[in-house]
Amino acid sequence: MSSTRYLHLRQLPENLADNPNGLLLACSESLSGPLSGPWQQLTLETLSEQHSDPSLQWLLFIPGQLVLSTTLQVPAKQQRHLTRILPFLCEESLACDPADVHISAGRPQGSAVPVRIMDRQLLTTLLALLRQHGIELAGLYSESELLAASVQPPHALLWLADNACHWLHEGNVLTTAAANAPPLLQQLLTESPGTTDNERQLRVISNSTLQHPVTEQLNLLRSSGWQVQESIIAAELPSLLPRVPACADTGGSDSDTDKTTSGIEQNLSASSAINLLSGAFAPPRRHSQGPLPLRALATAAALLLTLTCAYQLVSGWYLHHRAAQFAQQSEALYREYFPADQRIIDIRRQTESHLRSANTTGSGSFFQLLDGVRRSWDTHGDQVNLRTLLYQRQRQEMLLDVEAASIAQLDQLQQSLGSRAELLSAIEVEQNGVRGRIRMSGE
Repeated sequence: MSSTRYLHLRQLPENLADNPNGLLLACSESLSGPLSGPWQQLTLETLSEQHSDPSLQWLLFIPGQLVLSTTLQVPAKQQRHLTRILPFLCEESLACDPADVHISAGRPQGSAVPVRIMDRQLLTTLLALLRQHGIELAGLYSESELLAASVQPPHALLWLADNACHWLHEGNVLTTAAANAPPLLQQLLTESPGTTDNERQLRVISNSTLQHPVTEQLNLLRSSGWQVQESIIAAELPSLLPRVPACADTGGSDSDTDKTTSGIEQNLSASSAINLLSGAFAPPRRHSQGPLPLRALATAAALLLTLTCAYQLVSGWYLHHRAAQFAQQSEALYREYFPADQRIIDIRRQTESHLRSANTTGSGSFFQLLDGVRRSWDTHGDQVNLRTLLYQRQRQEMLLDVEAASIAQLDQLQQSLGSRAELLSAIEVEQNGVRGRIRMSGE
């Protein structure tokens, strides 16, 4: 079953706000078929009871007499500000204050901008009544837009129904009194002589026999090269449309009817018609209702993406925090070993520089003295305990504070270090043996 319902308001009752039951709407699931078939004339209460599905999309067509259709010439540079300047551009076409009307603009064709104008209070009242009965419109169109959707320019179409006249020419739609039909036809006589025969085609539809002023103008058009087709169809829009073939056609088969109907619906959905629900009256966005598994999968994917992003953010913060801690510890350790450096730019490069300067040639260098201590320590390291090691660069000497069980062990360590080692002091410590200091000097 179609999810779209088409509504047609044939006539607006007087005092709409006080007489909502007088609002009769024709409802259908498509824009095809006679009015007595799928089109049902219902009141608002009956309509809301029979079609209570909230997922339905509603499109309403109102009488063309309620909508003023015109075309404005707007330079391309000013079209970016079209919404703000529309009331001023339409002011000359209005007999009332621009604040009392609602203006909707269509898609610009060069500098030509089609415009539809409707009474603001009437639009507000109509939408409020529909909402009270659970009908939220997705589109509101003049019934004349259906003609524009069924006949493509440069074809012309004239539809006479009772006292109303619908006129379509070069994409412009006009709804006026039937008495204005002859002047409209007379305008076609001023068409450029260079217009091809395929473009000089006119379709005339009426629900009764045409009167003399109209037939006179049609004869003049025929004599000037226009192809005129006349049809008498006792029907109203939109049920009329499936019976209106393209102007070049001579018959209306079932396949032609299907193509015409399909084209009308496609043109409406492609926004070739101007939706009066714009600006402050724009309908709320409809959220797509996909299959449940697809929605669940999308929800799970969104949740997984959110968790992944959160994990990355937390991990990044933790690693950054740990890196800052290591940097602080490295700086503190560097200042402890090299207190003379006041400015620290690159700890690694500055440390390597200090090590290279310490590893100078000669027996008094730090690494030379340390290597001598290491060789002796391999032999006596299990007998003595090294407490501190101090290197003095200027003197090129190294001081070792060691502990041993006896003075004899200190003497053995001093002798193994060679002639550069000198035992400076030895002090007996209670319960800890002997503590002494040995100086290693460069040659």
